[in-house]
Amino acid sequence: MRNLFVVVLFWVTCFTTLLFAADALKPVYTVDETKAFKTLANETIQAIDANDAKTMVEKITDLETAWDEKEAVLKPKDPATWTSIDKTLDKAISAIRSSKKDYPKGKAALQLLVTKLDQATKP
Repeated sequence: MRNLFVVVLFWVTCFTTLLFAADALKPVYTVDETKAFKTLANETIQAIDANDAKTMVEKITDLETAWDEKEAVLKPKDPATWTSIDKTLDKAISAIRSSKKDYPKGKAALQLLVTKLDQATKP
């Protein structure tokens, strides 16, 4: 009887480990969930490169609004990932919309944002 218990315990442990491992391989977000954010971030980067202040502000505002509107859906999936991306977006917004504009810093933050969004869609 003891041997049966050990065998059952072994298989339960293996199965549980496989379940957790499979769950760890799932992406945080789907590509569709991040597509609009990446598009807006890249459009903002293009506006920075073109030195188009009006479009920069419009696109970063659109990005901020889109991100905030999806918070209730995205944040619960992985609060740490969401917070990391949110803080990166905040850095870009601050650099572009503050009274002391720093477009290179804003561009770097947006590039990092796109990278983080890419990483969040990969297992």
